[in-house]
Amino acid sequence: MPRDGSNMVATDDTLYITIGGECIALDAQTGKRRISVKAPQGRDVGWLSANNKQLLTTTVKNSSNYEADSGEWYDGVGAADVQRVVSDALVSHDSVTGKKQWAYQGGAVMNSTITIAEDIIYFVESRNAKLSQSPNSRIAPAELTSQHLVALNRVSGEKLWEKPVDFSKCENMLYLIHAEGTLVASGSDRNKKYHIYAYDVSSPALRFGTENPEIPELWRKNATGSGSKGDANRQNHHGGHLQHPLVVGQTLYSDWRAFDLRSGDRKNITVPERRGCGNMAASNHSMFYRHHSQTIWDLDTGEKTTLQGSRTGCWLGMIPAQGLMLVPESSGGCSCLSEHITIQTSAAWIPNLSLKKPKKNR
Repeated sequence: MPRDGSNMVATDDTLYITIGGECIALDAQTGKRRISVKAPQGRDVGWLSANNKQLLTTTVKNSSNYEADSGEWYDGVGAADVQRVVSDALVSHDSVTGKKQWAYQGGAVMNSTITIAEDIIYFVESRNAKLSQSPNSRIAPAELTSQHLVALNRVSGEKLWEKPVDFSKCENMLYLIHAEGTLVASGSDRNKKYHIYAYDVSSPALRFGTENPEIPELWRKNATGSGSKGDANRQNHHGGHLQHPLVVGQTLYSDWRAFDLRSGDRKNITVPERRGCGNMAASNHSMFYRHHSQTIWDLDTGEKTTLQGSRTGCWLGMIPAQGLMLVPESSGGCSCLSEHITIQTSAAWIPNLSLKKPKKNR
């Protein structure tokens, strides 16, 4: 997941899932197959997204995807362990009929960076010509040279702009995240030091294509990885170097730090202690994470609530959506289970709505 992406995505009424060279759409209520989209011969379907009656997929060389039963250990930092899955094409389809709408082919698109914000698709690609000779689409970060930040029109596939960048310090992984007209790239190096780059993409002119656009860099930070404030476990425990950033309002959370999204100024917010494996998720008012057990952090009050007895898996396992907090079971078989974590089940949590009713005016 940190170096590629999921093979499933859901909309209100459809589940899209990729299996090898095919992406199928299943009716969410009946499981009936609706459409099928196939990659060209010699290619598998890689990253995917579905929204606004549009299905976006990428193509990768056969047998490039990471699979849980193939012995990969995501925590490794060796050259073979940190290889990223890259795509050689980004394809748009009508999500109802499966009809192809447009295709983009440029450099090697890093799947972990593909980000959609309104009607713009952002990603980082490498234009190292030698990558085409690779036997598969898993590429070591050191080979992902000649990097460019690219923006496409989501509807037409037209390239709006591109900007040469150098994110080579982000060796373990590379993520993009967009909010409030700000595009942030982040990742960590082999010493678990995080590198964060923020760009201003709020100009309306960037939506219409510019030959030599000005994409101002707002700020950049080099920050020591997890393990401050006496919590050495965060730095040394697996997953501490793979944390995905989050944005809530005007605050960017990266690992255990909080920054102002636009200025990069460090905020006086104490992010709770947590184990390195497992990523944090957020809603507008709460953060959801794992510290041994599932935990909820109220961003307004600072209060923490522990759901003792159950835990999530080692990636994104607590999903806030539609007023619920959803926790699909993903810890079964994990060697980290202890006598304190005994409940292996999926659960849906609802907020406590036992608030006092306002008094009527007399």
